[in-house]
Amino acid sequence: MPTTKEIFIGITKVLNQLSPQTLRIHRLVWFTGLIIINLPALKLTFGNFHSDDYSLLIPSFYGVLLNAFLFYGTVHFVTSQSKPDFHQFFRNSMPLLVLICFIESQIDAGFFLFFYGELNIPIYLDILLGAVIMNTIFFYLPALVLGVILRWKSTPAFSIPRIEIKDGQQKIFLAPEEVFFVESDSNYAIFHTARGRLLQRTSLTRLEEELPNQFTRCHRSFIVNQQHIQKRSAQEIEVAGNVVPIGRKYKNDI
Repeated sequence: MPTTKEIFIGITKVLNQLSPQTLRIHRLVWFTGLIIINLPALKLTFGNFHSDDYSLLIPSFYGVLLNAFLFYGTVHFVTSQSKPDFHQFFRNSMPLLVLICFIESQIDAGFFLFFYGELNIPIYLDILLGAVIMNTIFFYLPALVLGVILRWKSTPAFSIPRIEIKDGQQKIFLAPEEVFFVESDSNYAIFHTARGRLLQRTSLTRLEEELPNQFTRCHRSFIVNQQHIQKRSAQEIEVAGNVVPIGRKYKNDI
């Protein structure tokens, strides 16, 4: 599963690719839902919390943040793929779903104990099961559907990703799988690709945000395409026949 930082970067990319009008609609849906489920007159019940006694108020706020993280993170996992790969998608997204369900259920259990003064095993299991069902049905599966729709639509924002390299006066467009790794050289980045070495004036920090999710920083001077990793030790990686060092700061990212 990608790191939390990588997921945040991916979510930012998804939101940046949405049109202003679509973003306004998304915000309206989130805030309207938050208001509606807290109206006491409706007497809504979500899991073990209720709108009429205001026990739903605080859980709904942190719940929306966790739900949004799961929703847009799942959309990112679909739209960032250069080609359909459901095995890779589920390998990345299922741990995120499990993590969000676990975090939300633990916070819910703590808040239930604080608000109602007691918490037994049946109630705890109900909270845990409720988090799994709610997040899966209302956020994970809709995000999967939305991601699939956006991924295969013909709109430019969600077409198959290409990497644009400005080598001198020419622009070169590559599929992500054509790039093996990127090496920093002063103010330039050297792209080691299937077409040879290409040079662009940019920083690895900027490339970290721009390159697809399959690219990972492994050293202050290197970004590698995980699809081309052949061997790995504690100190180095072999990528397409080239040995790339692993920095101490990035050991847990590979």
